[in-house]
Amino acid sequence: LSAVERRQQKLHARPWRDPTLFMGLEELMTRQEQEFVTQLMCNNDTHSLAQAAHIMHGVLSAMGADRSSARAVQDLSAFGTAPPAQQSRQFTPPPPLNPKDMQRIRTRFPLPTHMPRCVLIPVYNINDSKRYHPLKFERKKNPGDKKALALTEIRGVAGRSGLRRGDVVTHIDAEPMTTLDDFDHAVQSAWLDNPEGDLMIVVNAHVDNALALRERAQKMQQAKVQF
Repeated sequence: LSAVERRQQKLHARPWRDPTLFMGLEELMTRQEQEFVTQLMCNNDTHSLAQAAHIMHGVLSAMGADRSSARAVQDLSAFGTAPPAQQSRQFTPPPPLNPKDMQRIRTRFPLPTHMPRCVLIPVYNINDSKRYHPLKFERKKNPGDKKALALTEIRGVAGRSGLRRGDVVTHIDAEPMTTLDDFDHAVQSAWLDNPEGDLMIVVNAHVDNALALRERAQKMQQAKVQF
């Protein structure tokens, strides 16, 4: 085999990764983390999407050394095994990618408008009518709608967490949320357990995004997109 053929063979033997999924966080992630999270985000599974969101939150928190880093990594145990780089982090990023190339790929293979991500907000008493509730939801006629927990208003500290109107709450502390009753019960239970604690909220880890990201990955691989 020629040197070029050996290089291509070695490249294709590696797990496929897609840095365009990480919206800037790729610069804070090792190659191993990028490969691991890419597989989670592209296997058409909502549980894996939520796990990927937790991992990326942990990466950002660890690099920023803020108070949420330990919580983010600890909560990964609810999903299963974290990548080794999360357990003992020796940060060696892959070579930087050309921003124009990244944008060209995102244009050719668009990402969902509301990507899965994980945020941390303080717990609150859902039954306290005298205090404002930081999150409000669209009232769906069908309570079983897969987007029944679509956010219409984000206030206070939650408004600084990165949540946006149209985001869909799908998990709290690794537990799937499908109805407003699920959400209210999870929030109130967390408040009763520790009124000074936090809620780890995952948004947009739903079936539509799981399928869209899987199909996008398949199209990219068919087009022989490699990083």
